[in-house]
Amino acid sequence: MYLYCERVLWDYKQNAYELVFDFYLREDLTTLSRFADLESNNNNTNLLKTLLVLNKVKVESYKGPRPGYWYDIPIEFFEKFLITETEPEYSLIKFNLTMQDNNELNFQQYRTINDELFINNETMNFHKCNFYNELNKLKDENNPKLIIRDVGCGNWNEIIWDDFHLIYDLGGDVKFKESEMNTIINRANLTKKFNVVISHWDLDHYRAILDLNDTQIKLMENIVVPSKMPNTLQLNNAFNRLQSSGINIDILSPAHKTKSGRRIELVSQGKVNNLELFRSSDGSNMNQSGIVITIEGNEKIGVLTGDHHYPQIYNNVLNVTSVKSYVIVVPHHGGNAGEFNKNIWDTLPLSEGALSTKSFRYRNLPQNKIHKFFIEDKSFHCTECHSSDFTSIL
Repeated sequence: MYLYCERVLWDYKQNAYELVFDFYLREDLTTLSRFADLESNNNNTNLLKTLLVLNKVKVESYKGPRPGYWYDIPIEFFEKFLITETEPEYSLIKFNLTMQDNNELNFQQYRTINDELFINNETMNFHKCNFYNELNKLKDENNPKLIIRDVGCGNWNEIIWDDFHLIYDLGGDVKFKESEMNTIINRANLTKKFNVVISHWDLDHYRAILDLNDTQIKLMENIVVPSKMPNTLQLNNAFNRLQSSGINIDILSPAHKTKSGRRIELVSQGKVNNLELFRSSDGSNMNQSGIVITIEGNEKIGVLTGDHHYPQIYNNVLNVTSVKSYVIVVPHHGGNAGEFNKNIWDTLPLSEGALSTKSFRYRNLPQNKIHKFFIEDKSFHCTECHSSDFTSIL
């Protein structure tokens, strides 16, 4: 069965990996349910529960799974695990499987490449998006508010003008319970029309599409998304929810590179009023196959980065000679996002920003050097340290 590695977590108590997979086919989910002798109801709530969590996993050196990649794993593989159905409060997790011995596993032998495992949709130019046209109608919106929500190891950023509300990533921690996501959504208080940009298709950046209630989801006018999409049940659930709710979906194709070589670039797709959108040239890494946006206010420029890497953000998005200072969301929750050069980032006019993260979810995340530089040296806001959202007037 085809399984997509969504997350590679680290269980510090067990000193072992905790792996999160999603399915390509619902038939495979049913097969695993039968294999585990678990009932599989067909109500709407259960249809959202597709994630497979492997606990207490140890792997051979350099043979572990990588997030953003597909694996063709035989059903016999799961004989090594004790399988139980997940508690009802986890709205997306279907199975919890616990390794029954200390044997090291080799996932790389199951690594597979198949074009059908990624969704191929019709794409468009940014200038032809409904979202672009809506932004173009704005007048004198020069003093926006930036909010970085405390969503654990996920991402949910908002830009609020007087007459326009933009959400960059509708995310949340993959392991959050339904009640935890409801707390975040209630705090956001979605009562007016809003638009959405998804940075990339990691579940912790879009899961709230599935958590919003019917009234809230129908307040969404447009959603702009990158074209690289794993053909998982969760992503298809999200797309079906958007389409059935009548939401306009604008899919942006990868940017054309401006330089030769293999290095991924972030290329500006244009600026409308005070918002500039950058699309990546894409690659095998899902984190770098997406969208970055900047929003220019009267005094500061907000930079919403998703999980894109430091070199691309520094080289393609930021400007050391900028008269206005930057308010930046630290990339990838303070984890590994390419090479971080402290000396280079010290040259930038950084006024403030935020790190959206949660410790003890991943190995070495947030990284100590990243947390020290942005939180201690630059006085950025850490959502985990303060257990609160971050707000700035740009």
